[in-house]
Amino acid sequence: MLSQPAFLLFPGLLGGVPCRMCPKREMIYNGGEYMIYLMATLDVIPDKMGEFVEFLEKEGVPLFDRFGLKLVGSWTTTVGTMNQVVDLWACESLEHFGQAMTAMVRDPEFRKLDSKLRTITTSETTKLLWPLPCSPMR
Repeated sequence: MLSQPAFLLFPGLLGGVPCRMCPKREMIYNGGEYMIYLMATLDVIPDKMGEFVEFLEKEGVPLFDRFGLKLVGSWTTTVGTMNQVVDLWACESLEHFGQAMTAMVRDPEFRKLDSKLRTITTSETTKLLWPLPCSPMR
């Protein structure tokens, strides 16, 4: 197990990310000019979807909001993998994201929330997303 969150082990990420989609492969730098997004995909235990929604509304959103992560959208799947929820959280910058995650993993309320989440989900996959220059969500 890592002694600290993985994103803290790669400080080079703070400088920018090479963009394979851009013709000149320039660096996309997030110096506070636009938001970055955390996409979390959760597999919810089938008979626990109502409990998950209530948990997200009453506990998850307020806690993440306290650390500066804003819920942009939350969806459930109706085609494909069933009982899946996809949440999209916005954060001011990669630096702010790192600070928020570091503070969250040290927070007793977050650890309690994480333990409860594990009783109503079977897995969670997260991805950190940077908007491309053509993205309307910046």
